[in-house]
Amino acid sequence: MSKPRIQYDKNWKEAVTHMIRPFVGFFMPKLYNDIDWSVEPQFLEQELHSALNIKKGKRITDKLVKVRLLNGEERWIFIHIEFQSDGNKVIGLRMYRYYRRIYDLYGKEITAIVIYTGNSIPKMHNRYEHTVYGTSIIYIFNSYAIIKQDEASLLADPNPFSIVVLANYYVLKTKNDSEKRYQFKEKLYQLASERQYSLEFTNKLLTFVLELMKLPPNLEDKFHEEINILNKTKSKEMTLSKSTVKFADTVAKNFYGETVEDVRIKLKEKNSKLKEKDSKLKEKDSKLKEKDSKLKELDKSLSKSIIL
Repeated sequence: MSKPRIQYDKNWKEAVTHMIRPFVGFFMPKLYNDIDWSVEPQFLEQELHSALNIKKGKRITDKLVKVRLLNGEERWIFIHIEFQSDGNKVIGLRMYRYYRRIYDLYGKEITAIVIYTGNSIPKMHNRYEHTVYGTSIIYIFNSYAIIKQDEASLLADPNPFSIVVLANYYVLKTKNDSEKRYQFKEKLYQLASERQYSLEFTNKLLTFVLELMKLPPNLEDKFHEEINILNKTKSKEMTLSKSTVKFADTVAKNFYGETVEDVRIKLKEKNSKLKEKDSKLKEKDSKLKEKDSKLKELDKSLSKSIIL
C-alpha cells in the first residue's frame, strides 16, 4: 500500500498565514512582546515575489510579514519553511541573498527565521559566513529544527502553535509506523479540542492536524469513526452551548460549504419528500390491491356463470 503524500509546504504556509500571532509568540517571543497587536499584521506577497524574482502564479512557501511595534516602528519578518535540507544545500547563502534583495529593493532590514520541517538539518543551519583575504561576511538568522524538539515541552506549551509543531514532529517520528501515527493523531485531535482556545484557532488547528498527519485509507476511515463516536459520546454527556454549535458550523462550512443547520434543513426536506413519496407509494399499492381484489371477485363471478 502506497504511503499518503504529505504536503508539508502547503500546510505550513496556511498555518502561518492564518495563525501569524501565535506563530510569532511561539518562535520569537521577544519580538511578540514588542509588537502592537492592535495593528493587523500585513502579508507582503507582492514585495516578496519581486524580491525573490518569483514568476506570477508560481507558489512559494516563504512569507514576508510587516508588523507595527509598540514604539511605532515597522518591522518586516521573513519566514522560510525548509523540508528537504541536505549538506549540499547552502541554506545560509540563500538566506543572505534574500536579506540583500529585500534590503536593496525596499531599504528594509528583516528579522528572518528558517523552520526545518524534515529529518535532515544542514551543519550551517542558522548562519552564512564568507571570507576573502581578511574581508568577511557573517549573517546569522533564527532557525528551528522540529526533529530536535522535546515532546514533553511541546505538550506543556499553551501556545496553539505548539500543536502545529507537535503534528509535524509526530509525522517525522512515525515515518514507517502508521498505527503509531494514528494514535498520535487521536491524541492531538483531543488536545486541540480540549484546550480553551478561541473557536477560530481550534478550527484551524484541527484542520492542520487532519491534513498534515495523513494515514493510509483504512486507518483514516477508522480515525473518523473514532472521532464520530467520541463526539457523539460528548454530545450525550453535555448540552451543547451556542459557541460549540458555532464551532461545528464553522468546521462544516470550511469543509463542505454548508453549516450544520443547512445540512439539517436539507435532510429534513429530503425526509419529508421521502415520506410523501412513501405515502403515495402506499396509496398506489392500496389501490392496486383494491383493484386486484375486484378483479378476483369478477373472475370468481365469471367462473360461476360459465359453470351454470
